[in-house]
Amino acid sequence: MRITDNILFNNFLYNINKINEKTYINNEKMASGKRLLNLDSDPISLSKVLSLKDINLRFEQYTTNINSATAYLNAEDTALSTADDLLHKAGSLLVDGANSINNDLASRTAIAENLDSIKDELVDAANTIFQGKYLFSGTKTDTKPIQNIQNEATIVNITKDNNIENIKVAAGENFTDINQLDSGNYQVSIENGKLMVCKGDCSNPANVIPIDADSSDESDVGGNKVSNFIDLNNPRVKEKILNGEWIDTGRGLKIKIELSNPNTALSSINASLTVNYKAGGIDIYQGNEGKRNIEYSDKLTSPINITAKDIFKPTNQTLTSNNELIDDTTEDPITGSSKLINIDLPPDLKEAIQKAADETGYKLNAKDVIKITGTDHDGNLVKGSYTVSSNATINNLLSFIKTLDSTEILDTNKTFKTYTDSPITSSTTIGEINDPNIHNAIGSTLIIKGFKHDGTSEATSIAIHSTTTISSIANLISSTFNVNTYTNHGKIEIEDKLSGDSKLEIYAYTKNSNIPIFGSFVETSHGGSGGFKDVEAKVENGKIELIDKRPSNSKFNISFSIEDPSKNPKPNIFGVFNTTTLGKGVDAFRALRDASYDLKNPYSLSQISKPTNWKDISTFTPTLSGKYLGDKDDTWTLTVAKVGNDSKYTAISKEQIESIASTLSDGESKTVGIFQITNKEGKTIALIGLKVSKSSTGYYSYSIQTKTPSDPDKKIDFSGIESLQQINGTVIYSTSSSGFSTASDVSKALINNLTNIVIQTKDPITDGSFSGTVNGTPGVRINLIPPSNNDIPARLQKGDSFSFNLSNAIQQSLGKVKEALDQVLANRSIIGARTNRFQLAKERISYIKLSNDKTISELEDANIADVFSEFKRNQIVMQATLEVGAKLTSQNLFDYLR
Repeated sequence: MRITDNILFNNFLYNINKINEKTYINNEKMASGKRLLNLDSDPISLSKVLSLKDINLRFEQYTTNINSATAYLNAEDTALSTADDLLHKAGSLLVDGANSINNDLASRTAIAENLDSIKDELVDAANTIFQGKYLFSGTKTDTKPIQNIQNEATIVNITKDNNIENIKVAAGENFTDINQLDSGNYQVSIENGKLMVCKGDCSNPANVIPIDADSSDESDVGGNKVSNFIDLNNPRVKEKILNGEWIDTGRGLKIKIELSNPNTALSSINASLTVNYKAGGIDIYQGNEGKRNIEYSDKLTSPINITAKDIFKPTNQTLTSNNELIDDTTEDPITGSSKLINIDLPPDLKEAIQKAADETGYKLNAKDVIKITGTDHDGNLVKGSYTVSSNATINNLLSFIKTLDSTEILDTNKTFKTYTDSPITSSTTIGEINDPNIHNAIGSTLIIKGFKHDGTSEATSIAIHSTTTISSIANLISSTFNVNTYTNHGKIEIEDKLSGDSKLEIYAYTKNSNIPIFGSFVETSHGGSGGFKDVEAKVENGKIELIDKRPSNSKFNISFSIEDPSKNPKPNIFGVFNTTTLGKGVDAFRALRDASYDLKNPYSLSQISKPTNWKDISTFTPTLSGKYLGDKDDTWTLTVAKVGNDSKYTAISKEQIESIASTLSDGESKTVGIFQITNKEGKTIALIGLKVSKSSTGYYSYSIQTKTPSDPDKKIDFSGIESLQQINGTVIYSTSSSGFSTASDVSKALINNLTNIVIQTKDPITDGSFSGTVNGTPGVRINLIPPSNNDIPARLQKGDSFSFNLSNAIQQSLGKVKEALDQVLANRSIIGARTNRFQLAKERISYIKLSNDKTISELEDANIADVFSEFKRNQIVMQATLEVGAKLTSQNLFDYLR
């Protein structure tokens, strides 16, 4: 190849330019310190650098989020630390208050005022502001979470009969385990001895609002029970009406009935009111339950806020279906408007459920039946069936659920076993049952009487043989009373076939001896509690969510099962309803308010529970009234301790009383029976003596007397006691009635007047005329009500007993403050866990960001030593090139340039 001068010159110039270019790049690297100067410097490295820088930018945002969240959480923890200190102080004051309940009013008032101050400070802690926003209001950060809003009740119009002089309404605090009425107009109906509250016309059962069953707050002694009406003839309610007191519905609405004549039968009064109610109250929560979330890592978010309701109020039991459902017309999660026939499962669940489905498939079709079974807040049975139509939506189903009322269930109050110690079953024969009353009934006739759902009286009978089975008796009961009868865990269970208000009552006793050989059939599920009316139902993220609007401890539960039109079971597309929020907790503010009030007004807020069922075969219905005047929580038990003075008597009954009375000589008295009331420590609280007498003129009388023993710790041998006079103590109650011409008359009168028997007072007057009221304060009173059907044997079996709980408001408030402290500590733990989570995330981000920065530096930054070395090398090469070129082309070069 021939190399020309021109080629040499061009090659020389090219090399000079390349060396100059390298020198320029080296100069730029030394000046900027960067290795990557433009897009074509190193495309692969540059791509990695840009990706890492983008990641670091996100990390910087996450760090900012975490710093903001940590500041927010620290502010929450500071507020809760204050609440912690306040509640500890309140607890100490309540201990002093409990110990000073018998002290002078000034001492108790001073403690109460301190509690009031603590309560106000606790409200301030709940209303803490951070960066101009309320910390504990959910997402309503511009709304003060805890507020006082006046609730009001006014009568819009009223109609009443002449038996009622006046009716008044007032707003008050709802019971702690019953939710308040919403604002709006309500009808209050008084008819046939029932008081009802309705959102609309009370003639429509769907409009009825469940209210407290007996107008007595029992939230601290087992919980309040709601019903579709208040029975005005309930001894507790009747006492309030006659004393001019308010009837409390438990929902923030109170009614006072003033009779024209106090002797008017309450079942004969009638009235209808339209009431406008405005919801409100003291220290109520006005925020929402919204969650404020922050992103602290890729696809990771966390809530940072806790509401004042979470901390200081009771929670509502919440159930959520575990299957996330989709609408197959949109492929999106279902909403309330999604049709039932269009709901489907995500692919992963769809494959699993298809294996369990038969030819009918797993999807809902028109005419399929959704069977709903559950229990309401109080544990009453609620069930119903919904038939799917082609246009039915999720909202239609949820609305149907809210209409379901509870079902009446009666159980024997005793568990029966065979001689082999096994619980009885439907196939068990009478001869196999290990029970003396049942054994003695063989060869007799069992009379079964009572009332059906609508109150219709029914009666039937069956001959009792050793081979008679439980199922034969159960089938007779089922066909006679339109019920389902089962044998469960050794008990006979009777379930009304109809839901709602029920008058179902059943008694079974032997024809000749009048002994209820199966004991009493007692209510274990109340028909007409309102069922699921207090349930909020909605769809969230493709799942059904059901919320019990009644706060605190709840037995609310529900399940679905599905059948095709031929009643063949189908897979349950909805899945299981899990408890996602447990109903529990207390209202810390109210606990302090109640304690303060009770210190200023001792015993005013103490409570008495409903009694338990009798343990044996007594048929009287026990109820309690009055006010508990004790200084501590307790449980009392009433026992039928003595039945006459003859071993042949096994129960107090009309026949027994008549038999004793008929043996009396003129001027003679005999004890019919003695009841003993003991506390949970076994000490005798009181003794009730029943006595019949015959005057010198031949007329009969009875007397009821209560005595508190001088030595409550002393065990009493009732076999050696003939009358209450033999026991040392103080008479705290005495009543009598005379002028009965026959033993039968005095027997009937005594049996029907075991009511308002005082068993507790404070500082009783000791003369025989004492009625059980001290300075206007009644003690605990017991009512023993015989069966409403006169054909049913009324008996109080010897040795039989029932119990009831009693609460002192100060003791209860102390317990609630401890529970409120637990709530505060639980939420502080949540805050601590979130803070730790954010701190760990921040440390991880810092570590990864540092690693990324190192990689970026390695890829992007220039090595100055290498660059300088390269620069020097390029200078040497340039110098050498110029020198060699000048020698080789000295003449030709200048000629070329010329």
